[in-house]
Amino acid sequence: MIAKPSRAPFAGLRLRSPSGCGNTGPADWQVRGKMGEARMDEKLVAACQMFLVPATILFAALGMTTTEALKTLLCIVGVLVSTAWLYRLYRWTGLSDADQHTAFALAYIFFAAATIAAVVHFRLWHKEWKGRGWTGFLDSLK
Repeated sequence: MIAKPSRAPFAGLRLRSPSGCGNTGPADWQVRGKMGEARMDEKLVAACQMFLVPATILFAALGMTTTEALKTLLCIVGVLVSTAWLYRLYRWTGLSDADQHTAFALAYIFFAAATIAAVVHFRLWHKEWKGRGWTGFLDSLK
């Protein structure tokens, strides 16, 4: 006796339009979310992008700079951006637990990375002008 083949687990998903070209938008399983839960709040997604883009640009710029003074300044700006992001999340009301945990995880990751980088680069910058007074400090800014 030959067993009848079972239906493929994703046979019901349609990722392309009926004509076969291009996407029709998100698939049903993407809209529904994991285990049928609701989608992430669109305002929260926009707010996270508003802070993720500058934070990412700052970390990319950090890799391109050559002086420790500029690296320290960029890290301090990163701490300020991450702090503003955290402040906005703390003031946000009506978020689901999943959305709130995800947003806070992203914000705290960038906050911790920017804070650690600011401390490290400040210490490296301080070594450049330590013991030389104001002239050494001003020379390190060049």
